Amino acid sequence: MSVSGNNDEPLVQPAGTDPVGRLPEHIAGTLAYVTVIPAFFFLLQKRYNSNVFIRFHSIQSILLGVVWIPFWIGLCVLVPIAGRSSVLLWPLC
Repeated sequence: MSVSGNNDEPLVQPAGTDPVGRLPEHIAGTLAYVTVIPAFFFLLQKRYNSNVFIRFHSIQSILLGVVWIPFWIGLCVLVPIAGRSSVLLWPLC
C-alpha cells in the first residue's frame, strides 16, 4: 500500500521545495540573508512577496541588518576607547 492517494503524486510535499518564480523557496529564503539587497528585491517582487516563507526571511534579514549595523558601529567606537582590556573584542570590528 502506498502513502499517496495515487501513485503519481505524494500527499505531502517536502517543505521549501515549491518553486516561486525561477527559484525554489528555500533558495530564495537563503539568498535573502546574503545582504539586504536581495531581501528588498524579494519584498518588491510580487511573486516572491506573496510567499509567506520568503517574505518572513526577507523581513528578518532586513531587521537583522537594522540591529547589527548600530551594534557594529558602537562596538568599533567603544573598543579603542576601552584600551587593552578589549583586545579580544577588536576582531569583531
